Amino acid sequence: MIDFYFMIHYVVYRFYRKRSTYDRYTCLLYAFSLHIMLSEALIMLCESLLSRFFGYQSIIKKPFVWSYVIISLIFEYLVFCWKDRYLKVFTEYEKQIDTPAMKRKMKNAKIFNYSIFIVDIIMLFIIDYLNHHGG
Repeated sequence: MIDFYFMIHYVVYRFYRKRSTYDRYTCLLYAFSLHIMLSEALIMLCESLLSRFFGYQSIIKKPFVWSYVIISLIFEYLVFCWKDRYLKVFTEYEKQIDTPAMKRKMKNAKIFNYSIFIVDIIMLFIIDYLNHHGG
């Protein structure tokens, strides 16, 4: 499970490393930020739909969002940056980049990242429609 968690970050990290001139820390920060942003959007959109359909007061307020972001950043730091663990893991991924197993893992991680993004966009359109046309 933790291997897949590393892989979904590695795919974004590798994307930024190949297409930009930023250093590895900035690319890793982009991977963290994108993952946190997509996860938070998914949580907020699901909660918005559930509160609309079941008629209860929204529980996600600004303090919740900030606490989620801070806790997520601390978690990401402990998992990835503690003793430069990400360097060891990502270097190992680079060594195995041409193996069929690694290609399959990277494909699955890309599908996961894109699917979260697509679900976020679909839910955003649904909520926007409900806000403008009642429901």
